[in-house]
Amino acid sequence: MKHYILHNPFAGTGNKPTALIETLEASGKAVEYLDITSITDYASFFAGLREDDAVILCGGDGTINEVANGILGYDNAAMTCIPMGTGNDFLKNFGSDAALFADAENLWDQPTRQLDLIDCNGRAVLTIACSGVDARIASDVHHFSRLPFLTGKGSYIAAGSTVTEDVPEDALAVARARQVNKEEWAAKRREKNKK
Repeated sequence: MKHYILHNPFAGTGNKPTALIETLEASGKAVEYLDITSITDYASFFAGLREDDAVILCGGDGTINEVANGILGYDNAAMTCIPMGTGNDFLKNFGSDAALFADAENLWDQPTRQLDLIDCNGRAVLTIACSGVDARIASDVHHFSRLPFLTGKGSYIAAGSTVTEDVPEDALAVARARQVNKEEWAAKRREKNKK
């Protein structure tokens, strides 16, 4: 049995999952690390797996989507994901159990479960398909994950200008206010959205 670590270097911080690899190797497991961008044909990759091989994704929602489409139709394929993306929205569907995905050692021997898929223009989608502004945010969010001041988990930046005078043609209006950090704002918002 071999454990394939498929890592997306463009997800989240992009850091290689070195601790995960070391943990697997220390427990005597055969490990092969692959930068996901080196796989040009997921279907061929999964077709070549043995029945007892394991695939561990290290990435976010985009990584999950690409690999889910690659394993579709292969009975020998199963996947799990170590959340290393920006949003990790797919794992949020598991509620309080989502935290279990961050504890890689507890994933090794867990039972596999089948998931229903949505067909969206010939592509498999897990749990949700977005369009419009939602899709635009999902496709561009990784650009904002490395902002220098956006360092706290679950933190947000709100930006805006209050324009109080007319702005002439071809001009740019810039307004600036003093920074105020609204402590626990995101936690309160998440709690409110659960209701």
